[in-house]
Amino acid sequence: MHYSGQGGPVDFAEARRLAEPAAAEGNAEALTMLGTMHYGGDGGPQNFNVARRLLALGAAQGHAEAQTLLGVMELRGEGGRKDFAEARRLLGLATNKGHAEAMSRLGDMYVHGQGGPTDLAEARQLFQTAASQGSASAQTSLARMHGDGSFNGTVGDPPNFAEARRLLGLATEQGHADAQVMLGQLHVFGQGGAEDLAEARRLFELAAAQGQADAQASLGEMHLQGRGGPKDYAEARRLLGLAVAQGQADAQATSTPTVTVTVTVTVTVTVTLTLTLTPALTLALALALALALALTLTLTLTLCAGRARQDGLRLQRWAQGPCTGEGAV
Repeated sequence: MHYSGQGGPVDFAEARRLAEPAAAEGNAEALTMLGTMHYGGDGGPQNFNVARRLLALGAAQGHAEAQTLLGVMELRGEGGRKDFAEARRLLGLATNKGHAEAMSRLGDMYVHGQGGPTDLAEARQLFQTAASQGSASAQTSLARMHGDGSFNGTVGDPPNFAEARRLLGLATEQGHADAQVMLGQLHVFGQGGAEDLAEARRLFELAAAQGQADAQASLGEMHLQGRGGPKDYAEARRLLGLAVAQGQADAQATSTPTVTVTVTVTVTVTVTLTLTLTPALTLALALALALALALTLTLTLTLCAGRARQDGLRLQRWAQGPCTGEGAV
C-alpha cells in the first residue's frame, strides 16, 4: 500500500523497508517490488546490480513483472552485459502470461532481429494484442509500423498515416513521450490529417518536458522560426542546448552552423619554344606566346554558412530502434 499509495500517500522508503523481510524469505512479489525500487531508485539509492539479482529470483518463480523488467535489463545491459537471447527468452515467458508490456518489448525485438530472427508479422501480432490492452508503448510501435509501411509484414507497403495518427493519439493520452513527438510530426507535415503547427508545438512541449531529445530539438526549431507560435530565440537556444546535451544530431547541426573555406590555386607552367622563322613572324609569335603562356594565379575563396536543414522539422525516422527513454517498465 505504501508502494502504490493506497489509503494514503506513496512512501517508497517505507515500502522498501517493509518489503525487505519478505524478500529475504523468498516471496516473489516482495522480491519483484524491491528489485523494481532498486531499479528506479525509489525509496533509496538506485542499484542495477541489486535490482538484477532480486528480479532474477522473482523471475525464477514465474513472476511476470520480474521477468519483464529483468528482460529489459538484459536488453539494455543494465547491471550486467547485454544478452539479447536471454532478454527474448524472459520476455517470451512473460508474454505467455499475457503481460502487455512484455509483448510490446518482445515485439520490438522481433522488428529489429535482436536475440533471434526478424519477424515483422509476429511483431505486429504482439503489438496488436498489447495495444488492445492499452499498452502505450505497443500503440506507439504499431503506429510506427503503419507509418513506415511494414504493417503487412514486409517493408515498402504504402503507409497508413491516418491509422498511425489514431494510435498515437491513444498513446499520447497516456503521456507517452515518443508518441507525442511522432504525433506532433504528423501534424507538422499534415500526414493522416490536417496540418496544425500550433498542435504540433503543444505536443512537442509535452514531450520536451519529459526530457525527450527529439521533442526538444523540434520545439527549439519552432521557437527559432516562429512556427506554431511566436519566435523566441532565448527559448530556442535553451531547448537546443538540452537536446545537444543528449547527443541529438539535428540539434547539434542547428545550433552550430558549418563554415567552410576553400582555397584553390591554379598555376600554368610557361613553356618556351624556339622556332626558325622570319624576323617579323618570329616577333609576332613571341608576343602571342608571351600572352598565352603567362603565369596564371587564381585564388578562389568560397565561404558557405547555411542552416543545417531546409525545413528544420523533419519526420522522425519511423523505422528507428525501440525507444530507450521511456523509464522503468
